[in-house]
Amino acid sequence: MTIVAAASWHSNADLIVDIAALGYIKPDDAVIDLTFGRGTWWKKYRHPGHFVGCVNTIEQWTKLSVANQHLTIILPDFHDLRTGSLGYRHKFDVVAFDPPYVSTGTRSKTTIPDFYDRYGLVHAARTPALLCESNNLAMEEATSILRPGGYMLVKCCDYISSGKLFLGTHWTLGAALDMGLECVERFEHVGHARAQPPGRRQVHARRNLSTMFIFRNPRKAKL
Repeated sequence: MTIVAAASWHSNADLIVDIAALGYIKPDDAVIDLTFGRGTWWKKYRHPGHFVGCVNTIEQWTKLSVANQHLTIILPDFHDLRTGSLGYRHKFDVVAFDPPYVSTGTRSKTTIPDFYDRYGLVHAARTPALLCESNNLAMEEATSILRPGGYMLVKCCDYISSGKLFLGTHWTLGAALDMGLECVERFEHVGHARAQPPGRRQVHARRNLSTMFIFRNPRKAKL
């Protein structure tokens, strides 16, 4: 089997399988997923080592991780991971992070509130600038709990907001490099774009891909 940099993986769970096959997630690694949700990245790859998941639905996490006897569930606080009650400073070999990477705007259609609740977007940033600031702070916190030599998996994308193109991948990559991280891998997850709404003139290409960066923390642990 050949693993390629751009593909139409069925889901992020399939992409995680390939990432593990390349050695970025090893069986004895301590792994934490900071993503709000139900642990869907881990539906197909069941990590046998120490694994910490951030809870939205405990029952769903337990179902997905039944093979893992080393699972810990936490209620995450990005301001309390390294020095607070959790004390996770430089504790993990792999940190996975799938943040809200498209600003939510001010839409109020009937299905939107349920969507926000399921994916932890109720309090997410409403503008691209605020989203960038929020995600950069979260990456800083993620970096602080990553061991030297460890890997951070971060999902992001470019997107259209208010008729303008915002380069989310550029912002994420630039912020990570400024934090001293090294980009060692980049995957383009190609999906299917929704059709252009009838009656509207198309002025931008429909965005049908997202990016998974893998960053390495090369720095020595600070005392």
